[in-house]
Amino acid sequence: MWRALRIGVTGIMLLLILPGCQSPEADHLRPPGALEPAWLHAEQQDISEVRDIVAQSAGPDVMLASDALRTTHVLAIERYPHRDDEGRLIQGREMSGPMVFELLHQNDRCFLHLRGTGRYWRLEDTACVPAA
Repeated sequence: MWRALRIGVTGIMLLLILPGCQSPEADHLRPPGALEPAWLHAEQQDISEVRDIVAQSAGPDVMLASDALRTTHVLAIERYPHRDDEGRLIQGREMSGPMVFELLHQNDRCFLHLRGTGRYWRLEDTACVPAA
């Protein structure tokens, strides 16, 4: 009887502990299925959802052009070189390239992908169409 009780308690503890072990990155994994390049829908005026995701990754000072992701599915964000008071680069020469985001489409859903990281965000309030 004690053995059965101990197994039951262990099972309950595992059920309570394991969900906490789920990676917070699980929401940003590649969605299953084929993804196609996409553009913002012509009537999509508010791009704040895209702007917020880009700001999370590249920093809050990023400004997007009004035609961003409307004529291409790629958005490249150049890194801002930090300089001292005399104009010299603080961190030395910047060797990394720009951060590159892609707008992707799948079954009437839009995703923003940050190249080279495997991170994807499903866009809930942004309409897009497959790129022509």
